[in-house]
Amino acid sequence: MNIAILSGELSGDLIGGALAREMRVLEPDLTLWGLGSSAMLAEGVELLADSAGWGVISITQALKKYPGLRFKVLPAVIRALKA
Repeated sequence: MNIAILSGELSGDLIGGALAREMRVLEPDLTLWGLGSSAMLAEGVELLADSAGWGVISITQALKKYPGLRFKVLPAVIRALKA
């Protein structure tokens, strides 16, 4: 089975890591991949991109992150989901 877990910030990464750990208890041969950071990586989730640096506070910071997310990360996720 091939399952994607997508998280864009710290709390989602922590929940995604816990989810991955519990899913592996039920089905050890799962293929888990997605977007996240250290917690998901520690549980064996293959990351397409590390979301650790995506957190922002202002609209200016968000606008600086947008091109990389829109033109690099999003197309990679779409390709992986289609595959």
